Amino acid sequence: MAKKGESKYGMIDVQYESVLGDVFKVIEAARQPAARTVNSIMIGAYWLLGRRIVEFEQKGKARAAYGEKLLQRLAQDLSAKFGRGFSYPNLNKFRQFYLTYPQERILSTPPIESAPTKKEITHDGGCKAEVGHA
Repeated sequence: MAKKGESKYGMIDVQYESVLGDVFKVIEAARQPAARTVNSIMIGAYWLLGRRIVEFEQKGKARAAYGEKLLQRLAQDLSAKFGRGFSYPNLNKFRQFYLTYPQERILSTPPIESAPTKKEITHDGGCKAEVGHA
C-alpha cells in the first residue's frame, strides 16, 4: 500500500516523468523546424498569389479600377474554400508583397525539396503543372 503523498506506482512515477519530459523535448524539437519550413513555403505561396493578382488586374501597369472588385471577389471565394487568411486586406498585402519584392530582388529561395510544385494558371482558369520555382 502506498504511503500518504505517494502514488500507487512508486518509482514508476519518477521514471514516467523522465520519459514524459523526453517525449515533450522530442515533439518541441520537431515542431520548430516544421513550423519554419511551413512558414517559408507559405511566404512563397503568398508572393505567388500577389504576382498572379498583379498580373491579372494590372497587366504590369498602374492598378486598374476593377482591381478592388477582383480582390473582394477573390477574398470571398478563397475564404469560402480555405477559411481564414484570405480577407481583402490580406490579399492586398500579398499584392503589395509582390510589388515590393519582385523576383529580381529575391536573393534566396528555400531548397527545392521543401518548395511546393508551382502551378501555372491559364487565362481560362485551368492549371498546367510545372515543377520548380517561380
